[in-house]
Amino acid sequence: MQRHILPLSKQDTPRLLQALARVPDPRDVSGRSHPLPGLLAIVIAAVVSGSSRVVEIVEYCGSRCGLT
Repeated sequence: MQRHILPLSKQDTPRLLQALARVPDPRDVSGRSHPLPGLLAIVIAAVVSGSSRVVEIVEYCGSRCGLT
C-alpha cells in the first residue's frame, strides 16, 4: 500500500507548530536542551518520511540537523 503525503503549505506550518506548542513538556527543566515543539516537529517529519524505528528517526533527525 503506497501512501501519498502532501507537503505542508506555508499556511499549515505555523498552525502545526502552534498545536505542538500546546503539548505539555514532561521533562525536568534541567534536561531541556531543545524546545519540545521543535523536537516533536522533526520526529513527525521523520515518521512521515518513512522512519518507523527509533534508530531511523534518530538518523533522520541527525542528518537534517547536521549532526551526521
